[in-house]
Amino acid sequence: MEFAHLFSILAVIGAVLFFTAGFSFALLKSGRAHEKAEALVEQDWVAREKALRESAAREMAASEAVARESAARQAAASDAAMRLNENERLRAQLAACQDALKGSKDRQGETDTAAAKRADALNAECVRLRAEAKAASLELARLKATVAELEQRAGHVPSALPPPVIDATSGAITFQGILGRLTKTKGMRAAVLGDAMGLPVAAFGEQSESLAGYCGFVSQAASKARDFLHLGGIRRIVIEDERLATMTACTIAGTDIFLATLTAGPGPDISRMVQVLNDVKSFMSQRSRA
Repeated sequence: MEFAHLFSILAVIGAVLFFTAGFSFALLKSGRAHEKAEALVEQDWVAREKALRESAAREMAASEAVARESAARQAAASDAAMRLNENERLRAQLAACQDALKGSKDRQGETDTAAAKRADALNAECVRLRAEAKAASLELARLKATVAELEQRAGHVPSALPPPVIDATSGAITFQGILGRLTKTKGMRAAVLGDAMGLPVAAFGEQSESLAGYCGFVSQAASKARDFLHLGGIRRIVIEDERLATMTACTIAGTDIFLATLTAGPGPDISRMVQVLNDVKSFMSQRSRA
């Protein structure tokens, strides 16, 4: 075989080997590159998965934080609503209390005005009664003086004058005698027989006129006990001060005459006062029959 043919064959074989080696190297290089690419892709997916997990965890934490904040806001809103309702209720109660207080002040003002008017009327009535009592006392003194003069004249000339016929004078003297039974009562300072107007019929003591006027006022006030306390007829009224001075007023049914005493200590027994009043009632009956 010629050298040229042999060289051609060897050249072809060398070319085939070179091509085969190049192809094999290319395949090997391509496999490594593919493995490297797969490794890079796997690493990338791992990184992405990790990033996704971290993002999901952050979103979950944010969602939980938002949920907690929403729950806190709802709780705060509910508490604020409750406090608002409580505030409105307290405001309503305060307004009602203020209205009630204002109404009470208005009624109190009206009551005070009415009480002041009644007090003025009572004071005026007391002044009038005192003036009348003073005038009656002066008239009684004048009548007593007249009786004394008549008695003196009758003593000197027994047949010259008839016995006195003035009913008021004879009544006062008799009433005075009946009242005189209380003069020996322990601590007695004043005693008076008076009528419903507070005028003295018979009296003794320095404060008898004032006692009569005051007991007339007290007797009228005591008559209101039936309306306020549903009591029956008032038999006796007792007023005692801090020094144990005692004012006692007593009356009996069927007359407008009262008996009042002012004592330094306890007043007379009610039985004794009733006896005096019974004697007065008997005397008045005798006068009416006469």
